[in-house]
Amino acid sequence: MAGHGASWSANSDGCGVKASLEAPLTKGAVVGKVLATSNGKTVSEAPLVAQADVERSGLLLRGWQHVTKLFGK
Repeated sequence: MAGHGASWSANSDGCGVKASLEAPLTKGAVVGKVLATSNGKTVSEAPLVAQADVERSGLLLRGWQHVTKLFGK
């Protein structure tokens, strides 16, 4: 799990997810943050945590994911 210097990618829904999120993840790991905003200013934030363990995918699926990432799909 990355520390305070982690890079976050936020979307318009007010959720941010770590830019380098990869499995395996353990239950309770902080994987992002949820932001509450008012008039464009953040008024509160809370951690987004994994609700269950997430195992690393198999070799074939990881290979396919790398291929699709190369082509921007």
